[in-house]
Amino acid sequence: MSFGRVGWLFGIEGDIGYAPDFFGESETFGTNSLLTAMGNLIVNVPAGPVRPFVTGGIGLVRTRLDLIGTSNAGVDTNDLGYNFGGGVMVFLPAHLGIRGDIRYFRTFSDISIPVLGDIDNKSIRFTRITVGLVIH
Repeated sequence: MSFGRVGWLFGIEGDIGYAPDFFGESETFGTNSLLTAMGNLIVNVPAGPVRPFVTGGIGLVRTRLDLIGTSNAGVDTNDLGYNFGGGVMVFLPAHLGIRGDIRYFRTFSDISIPVLGDIDNKSIRFTRITVGLVIH
């Protein structure tokens, strides 16, 4: 979910994303999720009803992973992260529009999840594609 204001050239937005089962399903761990809450700057091309844009910002990346059958309770971290990407907004009559974008997210710091060997001392990195309704 994104909310904000886009002016003639610049805009700001808040972006919140939640992904349950971000690390998949496994017998090693139970519930897991990833939450992002970012503040972004938008730079758009004021080209009438079709506006391409680029965006980027920083904010919170919250990772949660419950481990099963270990003495370790799991992973529950709050990390500083960033995102950048681009997309297009198409404004329609009656104050509605459509928006699509692709963004790359990454944490600044590394996390360690020993039971997931490929996520030991690495940053969280992923790409997200979204399509949504614009109310303007």
